[in-house]
Amino acid sequence: MNKRYIRWLYGELPELMRKGVLSADSAERLRRNYGEIEDARARRIAFVVFGILAAVLIGSGVILLLAHNWDDLSRPARSVISFLPLVAAQALTGWAMASRKDSAAWREGTTIALMLALGASLSLISQTYHLFRDTDAFTLTWMLLSFPLFYLRRAGVIVAFYLAGITVWAGITRSLEGHTSWFWLLLALALPPIWSAGRPDPYRVRAVLLRWALALCLSSAVGIVLGSVLDEWWPIVYSSFFAILYFSGRLCFDAAPPRWFYRPFRSVGASGMVVVSWLLTSRWPWDNHEWGVGASPHVPEQVLTAVLPVAAVCLLYLCLRRDRRSGVLLGALPPLAVLGYGLAWAGVSAFAVSLIFNAYFFILGVVILASGLRETSLRQVNLGMAALGILIVTRFFDSDLSYLVRGIAFIAVGLGFLVANLVLLRRGRGEER
Repeated sequence: MNKRYIRWLYGELPELMRKGVLSADSAERLRRNYGEIEDARARRIAFVVFGILAAVLIGSGVILLLAHNWDDLSRPARSVISFLPLVAAQALTGWAMASRKDSAAWREGTTIALMLALGASLSLISQTYHLFRDTDAFTLTWMLLSFPLFYLRRAGVIVAFYLAGITVWAGITRSLEGHTSWFWLLLALALPPIWSAGRPDPYRVRAVLLRWALALCLSSAVGIVLGSVLDEWWPIVYSSFFAILYFSGRLCFDAAPPRWFYRPFRSVGASGMVVVSWLLTSRWPWDNHEWGVGASPHVPEQVLTAVLPVAAVCLLYLCLRRDRRSGVLLGALPPLAVLGYGLAWAGVSAFAVSLIFNAYFFILGVVILASGLRETSLRQVNLGMAALGILIVTRFFDSDLSYLVRGIAFIAVGLGFLVANLVLLRRGRGEER
């Protein structure tokens, strides 16, 4: 079949699945039948990437050249030169809009160049007239002046730059003990273009990349914005946040291709929950805490911390109602974190609390391994074995555990590997017959 028709068919699959004409399995079989489309699309993506890199490098070079001779210039000369990068970038953007309006590379590259030029001009003017005393004020002003660009130019990469910028602003503000709650309003400004990027096809590269940027931005920002409560509540905060991210991906983008790249929410959420659950297998998260003592967090931070586990449980319930039971074990992590916090607050030993999460992490690794064997997925098998191997190594070097406890744990893990191998052998014999 002509590649143009295959591309059209792939673009129609999400709508057909939404209407119930095709199931997710049928759509996947169609993709396997026709294969991947390797044509000029890859070259266009590469052209866009190199165009963006060229804009970044040229803009940075111009800034460095100006900085080299900056001290020798008078204030009026500095004022004129400060606007030159912005004027040049605007002229280039205007030319691209008139002559290369259908080129994604020119649209993305010139928009990034315009954003960088805006930051350079703002920085030069600020340095000349001492407008901004703090880096956070400069970063906030730059981002607020830049966000209209991704509405006017409908470019995607600038949204990722904006998300990185507001995350940096939140980090600087937190270090200065300022209020970071405004981050959520700044984030809301970027949500419409992220949503609109996925309207024609939620699984095209641009929409997927923006969701990756959003997932990574939120993963950093949650720890920054809720910094005053993380010392005590981080097990609940991060387990609930990653669970929300994971179940949002399952509910909203369950028809995505099976490759991890097309599932940013699920990939980041699942990876985050695995890392958090591994950290909770140690004693230090539950030991030497003065529960309830410390800096009092702001009310918005307290409310958000309380809402996160409730939202995670609600999303888990919605997944169960839609008969998606494969994520139940991951969804159990936020309630377990709440239980661990309650036990530690009640005076239960850190060793006893950590045993709960050692058992949970062991079961998680075994389930992932068994799922990979059942679905003949090498990636899941490797993930399950890696999780169990990490648990073994961690407990082996945990000198606070007795030889008896370590021996029992190693025997349990060995039995788990034995069961997995028996299942694999039985499956192989069944296929031979």
